[in-house]
Order: sequence, then C-alpha cells, then structure tokens
Amino acid sequence: MFFLCMLAMCRPGRWLRTLTFAAFFVLWQFEITFGVFTTATALLLLCLRAAQDVDTRARWRASAAYALLGSAASIAFFVGQLLLWYGPEGLWADLTVTLHARNNHEIETAPPPFAGASHVAARGRERR
Repeated sequence: MFFLCMLAMCRPGRWLRTLTFAAFFVLWQFEITFGVFTTATALLLLCLRAAQDVDTRARWRASAAYALLGSAASIAFFVGQLLLWYGPEGLWADLTVTLHARNNHEIETAPPPFAGASHVAARGRERR
C-alpha cells in the first residue's frame, strides 16, 4: 500500500485519479497510524515534486485532493459502520472506552464486539 500510494503521488494524471482515491481509501482501512504516516509522506513527496515542476501544479493539486478525499471517505465509511452497528450511544461508549484503554492499563467495560457470530445470532433472536 505504501508504494502504491507513492506511485500515485509521483505520477499524477487523469488515469491515476481513481487509483489514487482507491489506494488511499484502502490504506485507511488497514491501520490508522500507518495511514497517517503514509498520507503525510505522500503529501510531502507531492509538495516536493510540485515545487520542482511549476507548470503542472494543477495536476499536483488534483492528486492531493483525490488522496485526501479517499482518506476522508474511508474514515467516514468506518465511522458509518460503527454508527450503524452500535448506534450513537454505543459509538460514543466505544470511543470513550478506547481512549480510556489507551491511557490506562485496566479496561473497565467494553461494548459488544463489532463482528461475532454469537452477537449477530442474539440480535436476530431479539427481532422475532
């Protein structure tokens, strides 16, 4: 993913816009820290290349826009999944438990797992 994102930044053009969007969308689905590092590196590379090539700055801006749109769409997709699964209260609880767990060694409570056969089966029985 890292090299695919770097390729998209090094070779801006119309045919790479979809690839740029898709690469950054998939990148942010892997892991947030890796996504931040790769996006920052790609945008820095893009800025360095745009400084050298003044005539084609519009193409460089389009590449940056598609990279940022792909990243934002991926994060929005992930938040949407959590919102649909947990609901607003569960999403807030998940966020607070995650922040608490990252700052402490002990976890007090946790919301139900995002994907689990027993949880899905239990939700199906509730509807009947």
